[in-house]
Amino acid sequence: MNETVKIWTDISLSDLNSSRLLYENGHYRTSYFLFQQATEKANKAFAHLAGLFSETEFKDIQHDQMKIYRKSIIKQERIIDTLIQLFEPYPKIANHKIFEKTNFTEYQKSLLNGVSFIDSLRNNDLVRISAYDLNSIIKQLIKLRDTQIKIPRNFDFLFKTKILEVTDWIGQLGTEKAIEEKEKLEKLINDQEQSSQLYDLMVTQVFPLLIDLVFVNVTLYVCALITIQHSSLTRYPEYNINPDSIYIKRLPVVKKQNEFMDLLNEATLKINRINQNTNEKNAC
Repeated sequence: MNETVKIWTDISLSDLNSSRLLYENGHYRTSYFLFQQATEKANKAFAHLAGLFSETEFKDIQHDQMKIYRKSIIKQERIIDTLIQLFEPYPKIANHKIFEKTNFTEYQKSLLNGVSFIDSLRNNDLVRISAYDLNSIIKQLIKLRDTQIKIPRNFDFLFKTKILEVTDWIGQLGTEKAIEEKEKLEKLINDQEQSSQLYDLMVTQVFPLLIDLVFVNVTLYVCALITIQHSSLTRYPEYNINPDSIYIKRLPVVKKQNEFMDLLNEATLKINRINQNTNEKNAC
């Protein structure tokens, strides 16, 4: 188990518990501050688990959780840019059927737009998000959480077909290492016992993990959005306004706070389980 991840998630869950107690007693400002703190620590735990940030790099983030997402997007954009440049002299490889539904240039543009969106958030009022928008977000998060895997009857055939397409693409690279890896994959997929084990692994472990990762990532991102402008606002007066007068029960983000905390709690517990499972697999 990654002890750093465990420490961050443990503190996040503790902050959530304290936030609930304060909320139940009407201390909404301090409760929301601890909700923001819990979100920040869960985001840092997940970023560390994903290898995006080292523990020392968290000092640069401070309370700006969106730096985590900004760095993640920039990292993805650089990978895509490298792939575009790498494939440019080899159109046959770049246009292989495994990429038929992938437009790298458009994907790169969408990533750059994502960076621009994050940079624009500082100019938006994220304190007074409407109840309608918050309810819509909650419904989508619950839908993500409750997603069920439906495996098509011919999945084993489809899976084998895709693996063979990948082996064909690898073979086109033409290097000695590529040909060696191609032969290994072909041997694996044509071995009935090994291919069945791989198939079962995908269905029972990989797909459920992917669903959990999507739920965790989106939940943490949403909670970051609805708390990002509260790290200072919950603690200090602004323009001679007492923040206690802002954090009242009828403020939509306060009114819906418990529902978001429930989802954040589930996401944080999933991070713990993924962290634990990763440790167990590494031990094997």
